[in-house]
Amino acid sequence: MSLMHIPLNSITEQDLRVLVDNKVAETKFIEYKERLPGNSDGDKKEFLADATSFANASGGDIIFGIKESEGVPIEICGLGEINPDREIARLESIMRDGISPRMVGKDIKAIELQNGSTVIIMRISRSWALPHMVIFQKDYRFYTRNANGKHPMDVSEIRAAITLSETIIEKIRNFRLARLSMITSGETPLQFSDYPVIVLHVVPLNAFDPSIQVDLRIVQENAQLLKTIYGGTSSKRYNAEGFFAYDINGDWSNWRICAYTQVFRNGIIESTDTRIFSKEAKLIHSLYLEEKLFRSLKEYLEFLNIVGASAPILIMVSMLRVCGFKMALPPSIYVFDEAVIDRNDLIIPEVLVEKLDVEPEDILKPTLDVIWNAAGLPGSMYYKDGKWDGRR
Repeated sequence: MSLMHIPLNSITEQDLRVLVDNKVAETKFIEYKERLPGNSDGDKKEFLADATSFANASGGDIIFGIKESEGVPIEICGLGEINPDREIARLESIMRDGISPRMVGKDIKAIELQNGSTVIIMRISRSWALPHMVIFQKDYRFYTRNANGKHPMDVSEIRAAITLSETIIEKIRNFRLARLSMITSGETPLQFSDYPVIVLHVVPLNAFDPSIQVDLRIVQENAQLLKTIYGGTSSKRYNAEGFFAYDINGDWSNWRICAYTQVFRNGIIESTDTRIFSKEAKLIHSLYLEEKLFRSLKEYLEFLNIVGASAPILIMVSMLRVCGFKMALPPSIYVFDEAVIDRNDLIIPEVLVEKLDVEPEDILKPTLDVIWNAAGLPGSMYYKDGKWDGRR
């Protein structure tokens, strides 16, 4: 038992009391600390070893402010009168300077107790950039975890971690290419096989961990966040892959699916839409494209937080059958006649998201710039000084 099934922002003092009342001992996924690490070199090294051991293994929670005896929690003692924001910033600074490569799959939350004290929880995801090394004061050590706690990694464990890291990214990229191939060949529910289509993949990096399964009942309860890219859903239902929401064109006697959002059982989201494009005029409605991607991604990240997915996450945008299309700008639908996309399928490099509470306008700029570059233009016309304002 641990708290990993509860989204970090939903953990309360009552959840902590359940750990104590049920004598939930330290495991591979949870560790208790009575105090925060101090500023001594020894304290910092111990903290960095703990943090990297979770990242190099299966992830987990470090809870500061719970007293334990032989690994069993006996009291929620709290951390006294501290400045939580300052302490969280200090912990992040220690990790930033003492770990290589940088750890991105982590989040920290302070929980205020009824007695006025504070508990701090650090949630660390299984990393994709394995293995992480403690480099504080040239320590240069790797740590991992098992049921008995952390331990230094041996050569075979380090080699296996490097191989696993490469395998995770390769699996995600292969998944993306396989799904795009299925969309192109008409093997998905999208029934406009001759239309250009935009495809958005939102992939938690731990999605291919066999232990990761989202609760489809929670997915259904929050299906309002699964609107297609253009917006709305005509229907929602379970399917063999997980949960499916879609939009249709045409009347009920002759309708075809023009857009869908698929949630896979491992938490991956795939959303497709044909309505950003004017097929006959070969135009991409640029403002709609950006506004709809922002709205969709914001809702999908909110959805993943609710169902318990954890960062980091890869965001991948693809545009299929777009050779010869031009970018069109409102209000008069000005068209850059000289700028034409010169390839059929535009597979845009992935973007890494370190937290779920990010602004889509900030993280999607590199993706949007690539789309505009593909049309022969220097970048998105809607950003001014690096900020999106929806105007040219």
